[in-house]
Amino acid sequence: MKIFLTAIFTGIAGLVFAQSFPISGNVFTTDGSPMIYSSVVLLNPADSTMQAFGITNKDGNYDIKNIKKGEYLLQVAFLGYETFYKKSTISVENKKIETM
Repeated sequence: MKIFLTAIFTGIAGLVFAQSFPISGNVFTTDGSPMIYSSVVLLNPADSTMQAFGITNKDGNYDIKNIKKGEYLLQVAFLGYETFYKKSTISVENKKIETM
């Protein structure tokens, strides 16, 4: 079974000058059920070292704080499911994360 990722990423405008901001999103299965306690990790794409992480709650929502702009590899994992990877760019100017 594959993980279907629906993500809504937001940044706080007041934190733009701090060069870091929070992101949040949702993780669901292909049938629309929330993926409770899934790990959501931002990895450095050059060497796969962990840069930041979060865990989903009972609604499949997660929050990751103090993210700096740059290129990341987004990883979503849950035992028994295929691990999901997506190249992502976090842009402070746009206050959002873009996945490719």
